[in-house]
Formats: sequence, C-alpha cells, structure tokens
Amino acid sequence: MCLLLAITATAILYAVFEQRGRLLARITSTDIAIVAYLLYGLSNLIFIRDIPPDLLALHDWGMYLLLYVAARNIANKVLLIRFIIWLGIMQAITGIAQLSGWLPSNHSDFSVTGTFPNPGPYGGFLAIALTAAIWMLRSGTGRKVFWWGVLLLLSVMLVISNSRAAWVAAFVGIVIQLPRVWERRSTGILAIIVMGLIVTGLYFLRPGSADSRVLIWRVCAGLMRAEPVTGFGIGALPRYYMNAQADFFASHPGSELADVANNNCQTFNEFIHVTVEQGFIGLLLLVGIIFTCRRSSCFPFILAWFTFSMFSYPADIRLLLVVLVLSFALCASENPGWNLKFSKKWLLCGLVMIPFTLIINLRYNEAVKNIKSDVIAKFPYNREYMLQFARQKQDIGVFRKLTRNICSSTDILCDMGDLYKRQGEMKRADSCYSLARRMVPCRMKPLHKLYLLYERQDSTIAKNYALQILNFKSRTVGSVVLRARADAKKFLNRE
Repeated sequence: MCLLLAITATAILYAVFEQRGRLLARITSTDIAIVAYLLYGLSNLIFIRDIPPDLLALHDWGMYLLLYVAARNIANKVLLIRFIIWLGIMQAITGIAQLSGWLPSNHSDFSVTGTFPNPGPYGGFLAIALTAAIWMLRSGTGRKVFWWGVLLLLSVMLVISNSRAAWVAAFVGIVIQLPRVWERRSTGILAIIVMGLIVTGLYFLRPGSADSRVLIWRVCAGLMRAEPVTGFGIGALPRYYMNAQADFFASHPGSELADVANNNCQTFNEFIHVTVEQGFIGLLLLVGIIFTCRRSSCFPFILAWFTFSMFSYPADIRLLLVVLVLSFALCASENPGWNLKFSKKWLLCGLVMIPFTLIINLRYNEAVKNIKSDVIAKFPYNREYMLQFARQKQDIGVFRKLTRNICSSTDILCDMGDLYKRQGEMKRADSCYSLARRMVPCRMKPLHKLYLLYERQDSTIAKNYALQILNFKSRTVGSVVLRARADAKKFLNRE
C-alpha cells in the first residue's frame, strides 16, 4: 500500500509541476468507458452487494482512480513507459538476489518471487515489462544496446519464474508488435496457431495445475448461470465459491477433478471474475474499455496484461493493477477526443485523500497487532482480518458471520465443527465436517474429523468412516493422513 500511495502522490505532483498553468486536456472514448465502468461498479456495490464493502478496498480503488487521472495529465508518456520498465528491472534484480541467497523468497516452495507472494504474478509483471521494453526498442528512443540488455535480463528472469501464463502473455505482447506478422493474413493465422500450440504444450508441463483451473472455471460457470446479468456483487466471490464447489461435487460424484480440488477464492481468469461478481453488464463494460484502446501504440501492454489475466489473478496484486492503470492512461492519451481546459492545481486536491488512506491502513495494521485483545471486529468485512479474528476468538458466532458474509473453506468449517463438538451439538458438527468434505473431497482432514466425532458415540458410523479412511487415496501422505490411518486401524482392531 505504501508503494501505491508513493506512486500516486509522485504522479500527481509531477503532473502539476510538469507544465504550469492551465491544461488543454482531451476527454477520450477510453475515459468515458472507464467512467461508465466505475459508475456501474459503484451501483453494483450499493444495490447488488448485500453487505458493506471492505473499507481498505475502497481506498485502494480511490488511489487507482487518482493515479489514472494524474497519469492522463502527464505529457511525457515515454516517462511512464520507462517507469514500467524500471519497475521490471528492479523486480529482475530482486529475483537475482533471491537466487543468490542475498534476499529471502516470499514463498517457502519457490526460490524466486520478487516482491510478489509467489512466482505467478512475478512472471506476469516481467512479461508486461518485457512488452514495454520491446516498445522502447522499436520506438528508437535511447540506445539500442541498453534496451537489448534489458530484454535479455527480463527474458532470463521470465523463464526462471516458471510461470506459464506469463510466458503466453509475453509471447502475445511481443508478436502483436511485429507488423510483418500481421501484414499477411496467412502469417497472422500462423501466429495464432503457434500460440494455440504453445498453450496446449504448456498444459502438459503441469497438467494438475491446469486441471485445477478447469475445475474452478466449471464451478464459476454455475455461479454465472445463477446471476448472469448483475453478478453476486463486487468482492463476493470468496463468499460463494467454496459452497458452489461443494455443490459441484455433490452433483458430480466420482469426478476426476476431485483430485485437484483445493480451498480457493480466486477464478484464475479476470474475465470470469468480473462476470461472477458484476455479471455480463460488467464484462461488456470492461471489454468496451479494452476495445477503445485497440488503435493505440501501447495496446500491446493491455493485451499482455489481459492475456496473463486469463490464467491468473492480477487484479488481486497492487503492482500489477498500477501497471494496468498506467497502460490505460497511455492508451487514452493517444485517442481522439474532446478538448477541455482546466487548471492542473485541481489535481492537488487528490493529495488530500492520501493521508486518509494512510491512516486507514495504519489503523488496520494496529488492529491486526491488537487482535487478541479486541472484543469487536474492527474490520468486519475484510477477509484477512476476519480470518485471524475468528481463529483468535474461537467464537461460534464469529465463525458464522465469517462463513455467511466473507468466505468459507474446509479449514474454517472444521474449526466450526470442533466448536460445535465441544458444545455437544453433534448434528451441527456433522453438518460442518460433511460440508467441508464435499468442498475438497481429496482432503483427509474432514473425513478424519467425522470419524472422531462418532468414535465414542456410534460405533457403526465410526466403523464406516474408519473403513473409508483406510480406502482413501491421498495425493500426498503427510502427518494428517498418517494419524488418520493409525486411528482407523486401532479402532478396527478393537472392533
């Protein structure tokens, strides 16, 4: 958040002092499309989402809007492109430092993540920076030797990121900038065929990961059918997804996709994400924004971003959203429009919002630190905060609000079942464990919880669950699986 605030404040100040006095601005079709999308988003929050939005998320979107307005009023557009590339260079250097052991990775399973939580968004960011570097090389700005060096650095780290979605995004961002490919219809079709073959080949690189996305998209298809026009409301996906996944497996018993199921609150496709939460109205408005950018020389940035978004979740990553906002601003500045005179000093009013956003974030950090002593949740609609608050308080009422308003998962339901079990409410405990089991059928934990629930209450039911445990095929054999099998064997031996 601090980086977002710093970038926004710097952009506003630069826009104000770059050219003093009044500004002859141009309101373009991209600006109008973005305003229409934001107005619909606001009405979606007010009329479709039936609980208040997260305050932190609202302030984030306020910052993105300010950044867009400031970037639109920066005359030196090459400076913005250079900024994107320099961010990419810094990420590449960070990745090299992590590979060398000088800096820690942000994920225990991966050695290179940059400043991101995992290599996926890291690779996506490098792909967009690489696309921008190609643009600079083709524009003839600066020394070509330098830009070739940047391309080499970004390309090497992009390969090391091992992000398939980022590789596809980079391919699209580069090929779209090669005019000779699209001069002839035959070469254009060939490029599309090659991209299709690449995507197909990358599927077999890690088929389990690809199949998990197929499961997610099929579950989301059911959600889209339920609310096709307006969606469930912005930010509502975590609230509904896991229950929808449980319904999917209930209606598809024995599905092979059960082996790749997991707790999830993302769609791994931003077009699907928008459709689930905002309906086809939101999707058409988003496509409309992209369509208005199609003739801009910076359109490859947009295309690379949204190609990556078809297999990942860049809208959840602040730095990737910053790049998208800057890319939209770059495209809008090249479109024809209507002139409007105004004083750049009005942009300084946007600086007033930055301290308020900073205060909200400081309050959030303070609330997380004091979460043990808090009696009432201070951020009741923030998912990360409420997950910590519920586990700290171990209060069934808090868990009910969490699963009803924010999100659900097998772990949350197992914790709820444990609380019901302590209170002697066996039916409710059974309901929680059973729902957790339907959500992720390949997890041993809910099945083991069901066995323990009936171990001393009903030997017949317990025996049935013990046999299921021994016949359970697990992808990985960890401590939970070993403990469950040991308990089941001990019980059956007694019987």
